[in-house]
Amino acid sequence: MAQEPSPGPCNIASCIQIPLPGSGTMMVVPNLLTKQSHVSWAHLLPGHSNLENLSWNDVSFALADSTYPAIVGLANKPGSNGFYIVYQNGVVATSTASASGLTAPVVLGRDTNYTQFTYTKLVGRNALYLLTADGNVDVSRDGGQSWQVDSGNAPFNYFIDVAVDTFNNVYAFYSPGGTVMVYKQEANSNTWQPVSFPANQLPTALFIDRRNRFFVSTYTRGVWYSTDTANTWTHSLTTLNGAPGGNFGDDAFGNVYLIAHGGAQLFSSDTGANWTEIDAPITSAEVDSNYLDVINSISGDSVLTASTIYGIYVSQNQGANWAATNAGLHETQFNGFFRSPAGRFVETSNNGLFYADANSFTHPLPVNGFGWAGPLLADTLGNIYTSTETGYLSGKIFHWKSSDYGGSWMADTDGVLQVSSPGTFGVDEYGTEYLSGKGSFGVQLFYKKILGSNSYVLDTAGLYGMTDFFYIINAIASDENGRLFIGGGGDANRLTCWSRPINGSEWIADTAGLTGYTGLSYLTRESNHNMLAIADGGIFYHQAGIWNSMPFPVVDTGSLQVNAVAADNSGGIIASFTYTLPSFLSTIGYGIYCTHDHGTTWTEVGLHGVNVYGLYNFGDTTYALSDLGIFALTCSGIVGPLDIAQTGLNVNNLTLYPNPSSGICHAAFALASTSEKSELAVMDISGRLVKTILIVSGIHEVSFDTGDMNSGIYFCVLKSGESIVDVKKLVVAK
Repeated sequence: MAQEPSPGPCNIASCIQIPLPGSGTMMVVPNLLTKQSHVSWAHLLPGHSNLENLSWNDVSFALADSTYPAIVGLANKPGSNGFYIVYQNGVVATSTASASGLTAPVVLGRDTNYTQFTYTKLVGRNALYLLTADGNVDVSRDGGQSWQVDSGNAPFNYFIDVAVDTFNNVYAFYSPGGTVMVYKQEANSNTWQPVSFPANQLPTALFIDRRNRFFVSTYTRGVWYSTDTANTWTHSLTTLNGAPGGNFGDDAFGNVYLIAHGGAQLFSSDTGANWTEIDAPITSAEVDSNYLDVINSISGDSVLTASTIYGIYVSQNQGANWAATNAGLHETQFNGFFRSPAGRFVETSNNGLFYADANSFTHPLPVNGFGWAGPLLADTLGNIYTSTETGYLSGKIFHWKSSDYGGSWMADTDGVLQVSSPGTFGVDEYGTEYLSGKGSFGVQLFYKKILGSNSYVLDTAGLYGMTDFFYIINAIASDENGRLFIGGGGDANRLTCWSRPINGSEWIADTAGLTGYTGLSYLTRESNHNMLAIADGGIFYHQAGIWNSMPFPVVDTGSLQVNAVAADNSGGIIASFTYTLPSFLSTIGYGIYCTHDHGTTWTEVGLHGVNVYGLYNFGDTTYALSDLGIFALTCSGIVGPLDIAQTGLNVNNLTLYPNPSSGICHAAFALASTSEKSELAVMDISGRLVKTILIVSGIHEVSFDTGDMNSGIYFCVLKSGESIVDVKKLVVAK
């Protein structure tokens, strides 16, 4: 049994390798530069990272930013080791790579022609082309500083994909009425001309390799390729019939690579005529052999790099052998979080369960490979629980229990297999386990297993209204004061909440105040043992047998909803919100707020613009699970990115977000107590003082407006008296 050691210092970091243009040298960059846009533990660690003696020089301020978290494309700058970077919202920056690291990215401009849409791809050499989510293409002929709609004489406004050849000609797919057409635009022209392509195809990706060969993957009919600049086409890889093709990549040796079947297969070819599957060492690490979304991107020069859902794999021999190259932990989605009394951090994700001590990560579940692990639950007896799936598509659930705060795990599957279609899993303070399931004709059932028992028994006395296949129990929680609650939903005619004494036998409807709501999705408790719930995107608190709706921190326009809620031991209720953009194409994080009076007044905590989907409280500290990693916070503000391997919280002296910024910028800092005047000074690149914000010592967050500042690079200087404590670079992009 692995005992929980005392936490110590950590210098683990998480990077990936990307080949430098025209050489076999690898540069190391934050893993957001790949298509995967994975969250990793390394995003939480300040300072510099090092992998195989190569480092990147503190450029995470631009490459893993809270406002522009997704980097959707890279393009080489001709005649140099420089490259262009484009963010999902159209901001374009440039950086230069070498074996010693990356230069700080410089924002060049921003394409604002389609602000209501996101940008999905960047291609180009002398001219740059941006593809939007709605199928438009914009062009920049001045290195990304200004952008124009590249419509020319094109009889369409929906591109499927774009690619550029070595002569700087751009090609685009168009599908009017289901008929696929290929158009070509010559370099420095804005006129589109049709190019031949086989009829009745459904293309998914267009790729032109560095030898000017054209490749098109289709949805169900394999691959088409051309060796004469798209004049004639040859059909290959017909074994993909019925399975969709995907993205391509190539290397310096003339090999071409195709990701197919939703990321479950990887093929290589020397000419395009014959293809060999080379993914076995990678896909075999996924415990569910039917899981589709494993490989996300492929690229290389002399070294081949594959981005996967569980990290980076590299091959020195064109895919014949693969080796994992990860310093740290790569995540796609956090599912649960737990902090032990001694400071050990345990997390679950789509890749499994991990815990961190000192300088190492341990991955006990799944025992071999990677696979989904569910939320982390705890009783008051020192046990924590989780669940895993043997297969994402199989629906078979296994439960696990640890009595040493995650160091070792025992199968806790007694009785689970007797439950048909097991669903939501819960545990009360006494170690009684609860599990929802489905009975005949899709009727929702509910079971319990008392601590020490080896079987689940029905726990449905008093439950009614669950006769529809679509009804689901979503939440199980105890008030830790003798009462158990469950909640779910289907439509407005169904009850959404029940409760009973933990030692009782019959459930009673507990829906006063919830009339007309379609479903309850989450339950937790306040420090005074009253319950909190999320129902239909709103927050409710339970008092004197009635559920009461809590006002939102701002006037709700109908597009604001709560994502997560937690309560700390001071009586504060912490909630994260999201806002749906008017186009309904995406949502953005609206920030974390705290209230001590059930929503009458709210205090903004921070992380505005960050998608926070989980809040977990331990004592006076709440942990926010987000697309950018895990943050520690209190009702007073963001404490800082969480260094999971240290006893306390590792707080950056100064953290800026969003960065780049175009409006309100937040500065979180930790400053030792002093009697001297302290301030945050904002200076431009010439050293001219732009703003001064007076601050006090301690752990705080202040905000300032960059709306009156010109686009460019600035420096934020944290000062205590005449001493400079920390300096951070700030990019203003408008």
